[in-house]
Amino acid sequence: ENSHNQGITLKGTLSAIFDQYMPGSDVRGHGLMIGVECVTPEAARYIKKHCLVHSSVIILTPTGTEGNILRIMPPLVISEEEILALSQAIEHAARDWQNG
Repeated sequence: ENSHNQGITLKGTLSAIFDQYMPGSDVRGHGLMIGVECVTPEAARYIKKHCLVHSSVIILTPTGTEGNILRIMPPLVISEEEILALSQAIEHAARDWQNG
């Protein structure tokens, strides 16, 4: 149940972040297994590097044939506070990417 509820929260938050900072990106997934199709492979790599430095909560892996898909797989027992920290780290990275 936690993974379902936290997944809904995370997916909604990520959709808002990517709509604002990286239009054209697509957030999809089920529960806490979420994929974000970023606008470029460079954007996916940038977000991964930023989050590795600023958040220890998540597993982010660029994947896909073009390397532009971010696979986000936090632990199934992730808390609301950790979802917030993860969302903030991703938002900061997306904002930095947009600002160049």
